[in-house]
Amino acid sequence: MGLLNSNITARVRAQYERYPYPHVPWWKLLFLPGTKQLERLAVPNARTILVAGCGTLQATLVARANPQSQIVALDLSETALRKAQRIAKFCGVGQAIRFEQGDLHELTYPDASFDYLVCTGVLHHCEKPQSALSELARVLADQGTLRLMTYAPKSRSQIYQLQRLVKGLNLSEAKRTLDSLSRTHQLRYAYRSYSDARTKAGFVDGFLHAHDQPIAYSDFEKWCSSLGLEVLRVDLPPGESLTELARALGIDQQTFSNYSTWKQLEIVDNLSGFRMNPTLVLKKIRA
Repeated sequence: MGLLNSNITARVRAQYERYPYPHVPWWKLLFLPGTKQLERLAVPNARTILVAGCGTLQATLVARANPQSQIVALDLSETALRKAQRIAKFCGVGQAIRFEQGDLHELTYPDASFDYLVCTGVLHHCEKPQSALSELARVLADQGTLRLMTYAPKSRSQIYQLQRLVKGLNLSEAKRTLDSLSRTHQLRYAYRSYSDARTKAGFVDGFLHAHDQPIAYSDFEKWCSSLGLEVLRVDLPPGESLTELARALGIDQQTFSNYSTWKQLEIVDNLSGFRMNPTLVLKKIRA
């Protein structure tokens, strides 16, 4: 039996069938970022792109940033794919994207099929993230680019505490519980500042997810090394860098600069230094 039908994967799929993510009001589609704002998503020489775990919006953003490319958008959820197709059509990029249902653990594409892969906020929801990453590396062409975002484990610790607080509750009960946190509660700010909590899909994705499994950067380093994936850069919010965060956290700069990128990520994360989850841009240096 494939993982598409496994218990964990089935529960994740069921969640996104009911609550496709992200929820994007139609009026917001009129104000999507332009090419300049999406330049981090652009890879000018990419002929073929896979958006792995595309959700409802990511494929449209990738298509706007890479108008020259042929794009495949893959997701577990049929509901999310239908909504993604409507959004892409509304934004004028529907013809550039082929939408397909599938599982990252068992990609059906031949080896080296894509020049560029985008996998944002997905691996930590996979039953076997190492296996899923291996499949991504398999279908990535030599010298291809992988854009990968997963949750920073320590920086997200308060979200995990909130998850434990509402574990086993339904959506209404969980929302009522978190809405009632007192002004002095240590987790109130983490909840109130979580913008996704304003929609049902975002609340479920953040606090009631069927499978949310943080992955240590030390594990990622081993996995990527074994797959021939090398870090090109780390994308953080504008104005931020690992070096600047380390300085703000009082870390000795000379010592910090001697560490590998993976170790730098781990150090900053252990000090809860990330406001947003870092995005890793990796290159496949060998098959």
